[in-house]
Amino acid sequence: MKNDSVYISQITDAIRKVELFIDSQTKNDFMDDLKTQSAIIMQLALIGELAKRVSDETKKHRDKETYRPAVERHCRFP
Repeated sequence: MKNDSVYISQITDAIRKVELFIDSQTKNDFMDDLKTQSAIIMQLALIGELAKRVSDETKKHRDKETYRPAVERHCRFP
């Protein structure tokens, strides 16, 4: 079993990739770019799978408000 810090690091890496994929893209650019859409969907699926593996103990001690702004920020386009 991996340490939760490994999962959290992998989640952080996936978020950085999503940021890189959509950097400087408008919503219309994104909607016209099937490759970027597919890449982001894969990263989001990975984040979901990794999040399931984080222990309940770690989840309990994490402040949900720390992550909410980050998630909302990643769902917006310039």
